[in-house]
Amino acid sequence: MRLLLFLLLIFLPLVSSCGSEVYFEGRIVQINDDSILVINNISEEDIKSNSVQEILDKNHEAFEFKVGKTSSFEVGMKVKVGYNGNVDTSYPAQAGVESIKIIK
Repeated sequence: MRLLLFLLLIFLPLVSSCGSEVYFEGRIVQINDDSILVINNISEEDIKSNSVQEILDKNHEAFEFKVGKTSSFEVGMKVKVGYNGNVDTSYPAQAGVESIKIIK
């Protein structure tokens, strides 16, 4: 199951993007010096009641995005991140940010 999720994370954006921006929507679960960890289909309650590792162990679709300045972000915040489709093959996946919109 984890392998299937990993393959979808890697190949679906590459096939669907065709050189255009791809979007990933989710909640911020961790903020580092220059990056944010964003996971989709997770509630604020799940973020508050589980460690980051526990969340990742549940095989959520996850991306770590390099954003540079992180001071405008908060854990639990919902964001829509645009990236160019180039994804590092890891879990969580890693990608550079083209655009980011704070949803709430």
